[in-house]
Amino acid sequence: MALEIESTDVVRLIEQYLKENNLYRTLATLQEETSVTLNTVDSIESFVSDINHGHWDTVLQAIQSLKLPDKTLIDLYEQIVLELIELRELGAARSLLRQTDPMLMLKQQQAERYVQLENLLAKSYFDPREAYPEGSSKEKRRAHIAHAVVAPASAANHKPGGQCGKQGRWSRLGCKASGHENAPRLHPTGKIPNAPFTSPQALPQLRGECLV
Repeated sequence: MALEIESTDVVRLIEQYLKENNLYRTLATLQEETSVTLNTVDSIESFVSDINHGHWDTVLQAIQSLKLPDKTLIDLYEQIVLELIELRELGAARSLLRQTDPMLMLKQQQAERYVQLENLLAKSYFDPREAYPEGSSKEKRRAHIAHAVVAPASAANHKPGGQCGKQGRWSRLGCKASGHENAPRLHPTGKIPNAPFTSPQALPQLRGECLV
């Protein structure tokens, strides 16, 4: 009996292939042009741990396959900027603050909040009392962001007949593939190269835990 797969499922399989082979720029472009987001992480528990421990390089790479609300992205990037300032990594903090979409959105929508980050960046010291309002802290902000990022995950992972994990129809379409692209970028540009596939067997298993 023929296996029927919806077009959005095929797109997600391709996206999983791109993610597993570190083709992040192509993945981001495909998600943008199809409006179909992979929305999975390899492990929700590990992802939350990375946020709570400030492993921001890993977090930024992981969110490239996620569709997050603008507010969550702004909170995330703001926290990374604050922690870079605290570490006196001022060049990186300045680049993130002035050149990334979430921070530019913050500048347009909440100018005072953005100016506060600029003021902290300009100072020769870092005072957490100035960075975090009373009753808040770096750890509490991290926990809040982690909750906002993974809140939909539990419901998605327990949907009847869900399409996450290694079970169901995804598990019938699997192979091992290799190949790499340059390091991932937060704001990829360009078009998807023509790379048609000829059979479902040319696609990987969809693995990971859904966040929608």
